Amino acid sequence: MAVNAVEKRFKNNVVEFAGPRRASLAAKAKVWGHSFDDLLRDADGIEAFARFLKSEFSDENIKFWLACEEFKKMDNRLEIESRAKWIYDTYVSRKAKTEINLDSKTRSHIKKRMESIDNNIFDQGQKCIKELMATDSYPRFIKSAKYRSMLA
Repeated sequence: MAVNAVEKRFKNNVVEFAGPRRASLAAKAKVWGHSFDDLLRDADGIEAFARFLKSEFSDENIKFWLACEEFKKMDNRLEIESRAKWIYDTYVSRKAKTEINLDSKTRSHIKKRMESIDNNIFDQGQKCIKELMATDSYPRFIKSAKYRSMLA
């Protein structure tokens, strides 16, 4: 799912699940409870998790992770450089409005790699943020009333 599509879908924070889709959502939600990776493999899982993170004021983490996933697939050199700068300025920089929580070693590593950009520049940061979400936000999501209501 493209970052811009994610931004548009979550900007209004209005996504309703109803009817037949509701039944399939319950089955999907059950799978999401098995592992964080299972949740990340499903667009509806990402959407539900992102709405939960937004309610906790930490949706920058999933947005960064998704931006990195999209970035890895890019092949146009000019677009890669432009998008890398956008990701860095939006999430990694200490001046970013939506700064993600990276340790100083990882942040410095990414900053240094900005001198010679490739599709793997954010891998270390993405791994850190995924681990943070998996150990912190994901368990809270699975225990949340929002998640439990999707199982019904």
